[in-house]
Amino acid sequence: MITMPLAGCFGGDDSSDVSDEKLDDWNVHFAATAADLPTCDEDTNGRLYYVEADGQFQVCKTSGWSVIDIQGADGAAGADGQDGMNGADGAPGADGQDGADGQDGAQGPAGADGQDGADGAQGPQGPAGSDGADGQDGDDGEDGTSILITTSSSTSCANGGNTFNIGP
Repeated sequence: MITMPLAGCFGGDDSSDVSDEKLDDWNVHFAATAADLPTCDEDTNGRLYYVEADGQFQVCKTSGWSVIDIQGADGAAGADGQDGMNGADGAPGADGQDGADGQDGAQGPAGADGQDGADGAQGPQGPAGSDGADGQDGDDGEDGTSILITTSSSTSCANGGNTFNIGP
């Protein structure tokens, strides 16, 4: 005999609206993701949906969507198997030697030059240098003309005065 727990309400109103359908075929709906489930309300209450992305079933209850766990817990891990045998004596085989390293591959092409960086800040001014040596004397100039200015009292001026004589 198989027993199965049932959830739901029993008894109450025996109105003619309730059908006596047999549960021979369950009507299961499909949704690609949980976001694709319809609004859980009085129209969808009791519907069972398989949600492909989660690999699980969800049912619409009066409290909202609820996941139905149809998978039991994972079983305990089994014991490790025996190592394989090598040769007629049945002794475990030894690991083989590592192979030699392969040749290095060819050098790849050089990458493109990067972009120039920005100029740095100007440094502080350095100390003043020492005075340079005196330059050579220039060529002598041409002989010049001296001008002589002399003054004397003049008798030719009506109000008196001075006479100026200018010349080389």
